Amino acid sequence: MNTQEQNVLDPAGLYERQEPLHIHTDQTVAIIGCGGVGMWVAYFLALAGIRKLHLFDSDTVSNHNLNRLPLTYDSVGKRKVEALAELIGKHRPHCNIVPHTNFDEESGSHREALGDCIQVVCCTDSLKSRQKVYKVTRDYGLAYLECGADGLGGSLSYEPPNISTELEENPGYQNIPVFVGPCVSVAAWACYYVLLNSTMTDRTLRIDWHKRVDSMSGYLQLSTILDNDPVEEEEEEVEGVEEEVNDEQPVLGVAQEETGGGNVRQS
Repeated sequence: MNTQEQNVLDPAGLYERQEPLHIHTDQTVAIIGCGGVGMWVAYFLALAGIRKLHLFDSDTVSNHNLNRLPLTYDSVGKRKVEALAELIGKHRPHCNIVPHTNFDEESGSHREALGDCIQVVCCTDSLKSRQKVYKVTRDYGLAYLECGADGLGGSLSYEPPNISTELEENPGYQNIPVFVGPCVSVAAWACYYVLLNSTMTDRTLRIDWHKRVDSMSGYLQLSTILDNDPVEEEEEEVEGVEEEVNDEQPVLGVAQEETGGGNVRQS
């Protein structure tokens, strides 16, 4: 066996470059909702070497999901957790994947699965489901993160919002535009907190794309929303950008609402 083959088969050899970063991979994490954001969270955690993942989702892969998922056309029609387990199995066969149906707070096996975890990342597309997951997570004393993407933006928070929208009655929010950018961005943020074993307790992180007035260009804006405090914003702009932004124009016409950890979700 040559050195390259040995490194592929030996998980320890894959992670030498991240060892100085004190990444916590010897843990079990639950991903509830394995759509446009949740699938990337699970995939990134597996790439980093996480030991075990519980995946919850009953939905199947559709064509319109593929613009933001690392899957092929052959995955259409498969359950998302099964397609995701196959994907991770090809890249990290040593990661223990346990697929489940939609999370049911009344299910003994689902509660048992959460009891096996240290952290829970909720990426479902309804407020009701996130509130249920949050309650069970609190009962078990587990770290909780929730994340979602909508339009050109996305967010990461430590608790469900206190608001809802009319879209709550439209499962899947299929009428909301979304693409891979915010899905991957928010998933990467979640992995920082999980892999560095850090608990988010008082803030929501938000990423948005702001289009410039009378211009085809724009820039990313990163916001930190603290509990009961005015919004604190940290902006990262493309080079040479100085024009004033018209914040009253919604991106792609998608209305954003934020209270605590609140915003529209896209799975």
